[in-house]
Amino acid sequence: MFNNGITILSDETHFNQRIGQKNKAQLSVNNLQIINGSHTAYTISLLYEELILSDGEFNNKLE
Repeated sequence: MFNNGITILSDETHFNQRIGQKNKAQLSVNNLQIINGSHTAYTISLLYEELILSDGEFNNKLE
């Protein structure tokens, strides 16, 4: 996907690189609000729904 990204605001954001997997991390966001990039978010949501219905892997599509 070629895009300019998504700009969000949140009440709390935590980034943890210590999850026991090499080159992986965990991002937790509380009370997320998209303030720019809604077209990108919409496209990702359509892709996500399509993959859920087909039992696909969503994570691999974004790499």
